[in-house]
Amino acid sequence: EIYNTSPPKASEYKNEINFIDEVITDNQGYQISPYDIKLLNDQEKQSEKELLKAITISGFATAQIMAFAFAVWIGRYLDLKAKNKAKEGIRKIMFQQPRIANVIKSDGIISIAAKSVKPNDIILVKAGEKFPVDGIVIDGESEVDNSIIS
Repeated sequence: EIYNTSPPKASEYKNEINFIDEVITDNQGYQISPYDIKLLNDQEKQSEKELLKAITISGFATAQIMAFAFAVWIGRYLDLKAKNKAKEGIRKIMFQQPRIANVIKSDGIISIAAKSVKPNDIILVKAGEKFPVDGIVIDGESEVDNSIIS
């Protein structure tokens, strides 16, 4: 069977319900003319090639949507994984800080909560201990493990 591939005149479709005056563009950027719509609506004139083209175009569109959805899902998963890893790292750092500080007073060394240390208090840090608070070394020499900072 031979088909006329040139678009018919608008006057031929005046009585058709599905006639559209303008060119429609679908979401993939393909232009659909009134002639294309007529071919799709007219079941007798559809050839296998035209049907395969329509199926292929819709298949590509579906594949693009699926790929986009998968990329979004992967992105959200990786973001959540990174957030959880950062939270876990912060928890580890928080639990490494000593909760007790040895404060030197006039009547001896007193152990108090690290959060109760006031400015200008003198703290005793023994070998192998961690610093409970920030401060300046007044007396003594030692090596400090500052790997948690860097």
